[in-house]
Amino acid sequence: MNKTKIHSQLLSWFNEMTSKYEWLSFRYEYSTILGVYLVGYYPSFKVDECDEFCIDAMRFEDSMNAEYGDEAPLFGNEEECFRFSNKACTYIKPIRNTTSQFDYNYSTRIELQFGYTEYEYEGYAIENIAA
Repeated sequence: MNKTKIHSQLLSWFNEMTSKYEWLSFRYEYSTILGVYLVGYYPSFKVDECDEFCIDAMRFEDSMNAEYGDEAPLFGNEEECFRFSNKACTYIKPIRNTTSQFDYNYSTRIELQFGYTEYEYEGYAIENIAA
């Protein structure tokens, strides 16, 4: 199974895309029912307006399909094609914060008043934000 390798490739691509398109964010999770990662692009109205991102996304989707076949992630705008569970992760462009509260150099969990945030890969992935 290629789950770990795919996860790593997704996070690397998310990092690249959020650096290039600062407005962009992702939601993703592994579906045990489907046996693949689900990936949503946010916000859909910006995605639809940005032809350059659409081309980048199609290239990446095609490369993942070619490499992994039936194990390749499923991609879509927001939740148009599938629904995320409450365990889905949100990936956003890192916010550079000068306070010592945040340390982006390693994975850490920070308790906040609205829930918790788990940072992966230098603070780019945010897990399970509770309302």
